[in-house]
Amino acid sequence: MRRVVIGVDDTDNSEEGATWSLVHNVATAMQSEDVAYLSHTIVQLYPVPMKTQNCTATVVEFAVGLDATERLLKEFSKLVMEHSLSDETGIAAWVGFDCQHLMGYSEKVRTKRIEIDEAFALAEEGVRILEDGRGIVGATAALPYFAKPLDGPVPAFR
Repeated sequence: MRRVVIGVDDTDNSEEGATWSLVHNVATAMQSEDVAYLSHTIVQLYPVPMKTQNCTATVVEFAVGLDATERLLKEFSKLVMEHSLSDETGIAAWVGFDCQHLMGYSEKVRTKRIEIDEAFALAEEGVRILEDGRGIVGATAALPYFAKPLDGPVPAFR
């Protein structure tokens, strides 16, 4: 088994939807003999003007059989996009044991507005960009908060 962490942001619009709920439902649907849904964390982000509701992203964690990783990533992304209410959905993934090296980036996104190019630069550090809408900023920022439900909600605004 290996750890697969998936961050998602911007699946709702100003009238309906909630990223945290959609991501939980999709993660639950992904469970199988070789995919176990382990954790779900809502991550508070810096309130930017283009936010839809609460300015949060969501990260989910899976234990995945070695041969099931690509299938999980493809099916997860497909289901999210089928049910997303936004044209700006971002989905990012980390495959491996630990992505704490992304915490500096995450704290930046949680305390100030950043440009989308910084999110795309994380691909050079092993982050897989599955959907590249504006929500990729929050999706990538959520990744190191997997299995940390008490740390994600309240950022230390500076």
